[in-house]
Amino acid sequence: MSEQAARMSERQGDYELAFNEVHQGWIELGAGPAFAKLCDAVEHRLQAKYPADREEITEMMATWLVTVGASSPDDLQGFV
Repeated sequence: MSEQAARMSERQGDYELAFNEVHQGWIELGAGPAFAKLCDAVEHRLQAKYPADREEITEMMATWLVTVGASSPDDLQGFV
């Protein structure tokens, strides 16, 4: 496996792990400050590791919130 392929695989794994963390957090915590804090921590961790992808990570997090049922697409209009 090339170095570039290994980096892409690592990034994909990090994103999948982060999504699972957000999804599990929604299930366990529901709406509220604890879930918001978890999401902020996940987003900041990903942005620290992949600074060139900051904007894409913010958009991805918004998509995840809709996917797990924590937000509706209308709630995010204008933020992404």
